[in-house]
Amino acid sequence: MELYSAPELSAYFDFVFVRGHRWQRVTHGYGIIVASRAQDPGLAAALGSLPGWRVVYRDRAGLVLQRQAGA
Repeated sequence: MELYSAPELSAYFDFVFVRGHRWQRVTHGYGIIVASRAQDPGLAAALGSLPGWRVVYRDRAGLVLQRQAGA
């Protein structure tokens, strides 16, 4: 963790804990996100309703999202 700046770590923890109004900013530059429901059900639920993303696979264990074209 010492390799990352304080703002980078803040963005990461905001994402993992779904904190603040800009928690999804770490998704910039990614086209696919995979989330585990077992490890983090709150994050998986939040990702499942994220605008600009489409759930392409979902089961009890987790979900896979793909960024929609133009998003």
